[in-house]
Order: sequence, then C-alpha cells, then structure tokens
Amino acid sequence: ENSNPGSHDEVIDLLMPNSTLIHSNWDAGMFSPSSYIAVDHEHKWVVLAVRGTFHSSDALTDACADEERFLSGWAHAGMCAAAWNMIAQQLPKLALALHENVGYELVTTGHSMGGGVAALFTMLLHSDDADVERAAIKGLSEGFDPESEREFNLEEILG
Repeated sequence: ENSNPGSHDEVIDLLMPNSTLIHSNWDAGMFSPSSYIAVDHEHKWVVLAVRGTFHSSDALTDACADEERFLSGWAHAGMCAAAWNMIAQQLPKLALALHENVGYELVTTGHSMGGGVAALFTMLLHSDDADVERAAIKGLSEGFDPESEREFNLEEILG
C-alpha cells in the first residue's frame, strides 16, 4: 500500500486530521495564488491558507511591486490585487463556514507572498469596505436556510 498522498488535498487531510477541507484552489493565476479553506474542529478555527510563490503566475504577481494606495497607507500592488481577488473568491466561502461553525475563529495564514496576501486580506476584513461586506453577504445568502432560526451576524464574521 502506498502511504504517499496523491494530491494536495490529501496532504491537507494528513496534516489536519480533525478538519474538513471546504475548498481548495491549486491552479494559481496572476493575482490569484493557490489557497485552501479548512475547518479545524480541534482548535475551532476556520482557516484560510495562502501559498507563497510557486507558479510563474505567482512570480508575475511578485513582480508587480509598485506601491499602491491601500486603506490608510501603501501596499505592494501585486499582493493588494491578490488580496482583493481573495475577498471576491474566498470570503463568500469563509463567511458561510463561519456562520455554520458557531464560535469558531477565522485564522488567515500564508508563506512568503501568501503571508503578505493573507495579511492584506485580513486588513480588508476590518476595513468596513462595502465590497468586502457584499462578498460576505454573498456567501451567507448562498447558505441561507429559511427553516433556520439563526440570524446572519455580519459583525461576527468580519470581526
């Protein structure tokens, strides 16, 4: 029997045995690094992990190193664009996972470029930006259960 994992998702399952993999995207694109979302039941976390530079498209994101206005300061333009893409692509899934796992905390992490993207993503969550709120609401509305007595708490999700 071969004990080597055959896919990235299998590696996540091995590293986080008490977790549920919600979503993974290993096909990186420019301003769209590989990432996954998992619910870690042991620690009561919903985790967004962003991979660092791996593909040539990641290198292009890295190379967009001009400074760009970001919230009340400046940020790396490529990482800023990637963080906004994460808001659009991953926040709906994260919002729904947090809604479904009451009392769990959001943990964002990444390596190298992924760490920068995860940090900017987290700053956007706390920014009161209307586009961020719309992305969270999109995820909550996709998981809307009219039979549920639970109300959506956007403040709880966006911290």
